[in-house]
Amino acid sequence: MMKRTSMVVAPFVLAFILAAGGCSPIATLSYKQLGACDDFSPDTLQAGPNKAFVFFRMDSLDNSGNGTPATLNPFDLSVPSLVTSTGEGKIDQMWTTEWASALQGPPAGTVTVPPNTVQPLIGWGVMLVSTSTSDGAVEANTTSYFLVGGAGSGILPTKEDPTRTSWPYTRDCPSINFAQ
Repeated sequence: MMKRTSMVVAPFVLAFILAAGGCSPIATLSYKQLGACDDFSPDTLQAGPNKAFVFFRMDSLDNSGNGTPATLNPFDLSVPSLVTSTGEGKIDQMWTTEWASALQGPPAGTVTVPPNTVQPLIGWGVMLVSTSTSDGAVEANTTSYFLVGGAGSGILPTKEDPTRTSWPYTRDCPSINFAQ
């Protein structure tokens, strides 16, 4: 229960720190957590025991109130409390590319948004996370993950459904509802 509370509070603390420090984000990234899963099929793209893939859709980068370009590198996005030396807890370029190819979806990539504009759909990002359950999708689908931008990026990730705390159980990744 402590883990969920800290993840819910983290984006608000970040916003407060930015506001109190007199600096503001260059742009706002709007994203949605789509769900979590363990694998695609036996021996193909498996998370492994006590792990899960968490899928995010990055819907827009709003740079409408700024006079300078904003650059988003989605692979700088993470859940800081989950980051490991092996790359877990961060949007991962390899997993994002592999899953986008397997599921024929739009992979997230680096994007630069001109001043005073909004860039729609940036694509999917995939993160590997550790769980306490051997079937990682069980725990990951009942955990709300809040992304944080890379240090100095000037990007403020904003979750579209921040109060949502559960997603349908999907062990098999193609079963995630990507259209939501």
